[in-house]
Amino acid sequence: MRNHRDTDRRDTPARRHRTAAGTLRTTRSRSLAPLWRERWSTVTRPGWSRTVHARRAVAAGLVMLAAVLAVRGDPSTASTDVVVAVHDLRPGQVVGDSDVRRVALASGSVPAGAIGAPAEVTGRTVAGAVRAGEPITDVRVLGPSLAALATGSTDATSVPLRLTDPDVADLLRPGDAVTVLVLGERAGDVRVLARDAVVLVVQPASQRRGADGRLVVLGLPAAEAASVAAASLESTLTVTFR
Repeated sequence: MRNHRDTDRRDTPARRHRTAAGTLRTTRSRSLAPLWRERWSTVTRPGWSRTVHARRAVAAGLVMLAAVLAVRGDPSTASTDVVVAVHDLRPGQVVGDSDVRRVALASGSVPAGAIGAPAEVTGRTVAGAVRAGEPITDVRVLGPSLAALATGSTDATSVPLRLTDPDVADLLRPGDAVTVLVLGERAGDVRVLARDAVVLVVQPASQRRGADGRLVVLGLPAAEAASVAAASLESTLTVTFR
C-alpha cells in the first residue's frame, strides 16, 4: 500500500548514490509538484496583486461613504427650533409674547411634544410650573394633549368650573383625582356627575375676581365632560378627593 504522502508526488526516476560505507543506495527524488498543503495555502492566501485590488476597493467604498455623510450632515449636530420660557412661568398664567422665545436645540435633546413656534403657545394657560429656559411641550399648557395624558383617555377634554368655596380650591393641586358633585336645592341633595376627573389647573388666588369662585380646570372623558359643563351653568358644583 502506498504511503499517503506519496499520493501528492509524481513518480520520478530512481537515483543511485554511494553511501559512506561504499555501498550503493537507491533513492527517488522528490516531485516538483506541490503538496496539497501548499496548494491550499496558495488558494487561501491572496497574492500581492489581489491584495492591492482589495485595498483599493475598500478605499473607494470609504470615500463614497464620506461623501454621503458630507451631504447628509452629522445627525448629532442637527438642530430643531423649540419654544422656551424667557422666565419662570407659574401654573394658571396666560402666556404672553414676552414670556417665550424660540431657540435652536440639538435634535437629539428635544423633548417629545416640544412646541416649535411661539404662536402655538401664546394666549394659552400654563398647566404646570415652567422654569426659565425650559422647552415648553404640549402638556405644559392646557389642551387636548394634557387632558388625554392626565386622564388616560384619548377623547378627554378640559372643563372649567368655578368653586364657590375658596378653601376647597386652596387644597387642590394639578394631578389630583376628584369626583364632581352637583348640589341640589334641598339639604343633603347631592348627585355624582363624574368620578374620573383630574385637576389640570387651579386659578391662583391673586387672579380671583370679586366674589366669584376660584376657577378650576378639570380633565374629563368626553362622556362626562358634556354633563359637567352643562350643570356648571345652572347649578352649584363641588368636588371631593379620591
